[in-house]
This record gives sequence, structure tokens and C-alpha cells, in this order.
Amino acid sequence: MKTIKIRPSRWLYVISFALILGAVLVGFLIGADVLNMQDRLQRVVVPGESEITITESGEYTIFYEYQSIVNSKSFSTEKELPNLEYKLIAKTTGSQIPLTSTGSRQTTYEGPSHSGVSTFNFDIESPGIYEFSAWYLNGQNSEKVVFAIGQKLPIAKLFGSIALIFLMIIAGVIIFIVIFVKKQKAKKTQTTQTSNMIQ
Repeated sequence: MKTIKIRPSRWLYVISFALILGAVLVGFLIGADVLNMQDRLQRVVVPGESEITITESGEYTIFYEYQSIVNSKSFSTEKELPNLEYKLIAKTTGSQIPLTSTGSRQTTYEGPSHSGVSTFNFDIESPGIYEFSAWYLNGQNSEKVVFAIGQKLPIAKLFGSIALIFLMIIAGVIIFIVIFVKKQKAKKTQTTQTSNMIQ
């Protein structure tokens, strides 16, 4: 008796699982990149002045780290941003770099050793040495706090990647369900045909 091949091919299951596993891998890489961002930040302790090195032009963010470790010293301060004045100056030209408040569009992160919130954004046209300084307005408070500076997180790219992950998972699940349903129908049809042939 001739064997009837059940359609669709089971190789489509491989495509389904590949899409889901690919989505998991992309999510893992994005998460690792976000975590590594904390390690790439340059940290400064204020009040005072500190030099930072900017190696690439582009958009940068200044984070207030209420939980931090700098030079093996731990810092734990209030989550509310201190009442400070800020200044960022290019060492080569002496020009002041405008700082733009992040306002309600804040980015936060929390980890075992570093937790912070974005406070300012700024643009750099020429890489080089820059001096970041901050001081208390009333001149009386001397509590040391930490700020971390690094390239701005590409939010649009991040959300695009997250959307891609969801689309890959949804596509994988849909393919799996469609294949499963069609195979069940094909098996039922094959059983019916076999019964008719026997009769």
C-alpha cells in the first residue's frame, strides 16, 4: 500500500524554532550590551572638577549615580538629584558645552554596584579632553556624589530591536500553530482515506 506523505513538511518546524531561538539570542545580546554600558561610563566625584576623555563625536548623557563605586570607594546618596550647578568645558578651546536636561524622558538603571538616572544630555563635535565640574549652590553642603558620563543610549534603536524580537517570536509561534493544525488535518484525512481503501 502506498504511503501518503503528510503535508506540510516538518522542516517548517525548524524555521519556527529558529525564529524563536533567534529572538532569544537577540534579546540576550541587547541585555548584555545595556549591562556593558555601565562599565563604559566615566565616573566623576563632585563637588569639584574632573577631566573626562571623549573619543567619539555624538550624543552623550550624564547620569546621577546614587549608588556607585569609584576607586574602590562606595557611595550611597539620596535618589533625588542634589541642588548643584554644572559646567562642561572643552579643555582645548575653553568653550562651554550646553547641557540639556532630560526632563521626564529619563533613563534609569540598577545593578549590584551601580544605580543611576539620566540628568543631562550634550553633543560633542570634536573628541578630546573635557572638564566636568559641579558645585553646591549654597556653598554649605559638601556631600560627595557621583556622576557617570557616556554615550547616549540609542532608545529608537533599542525599541526597534525589542519590536523585532516580539515579531520573531510571534512569527515563530504562528508558523508552529499553522503547521500543527495542518498536520492534524492531514493525518485525519490520511486515516479516512486508509479506512475507505480497506473497506
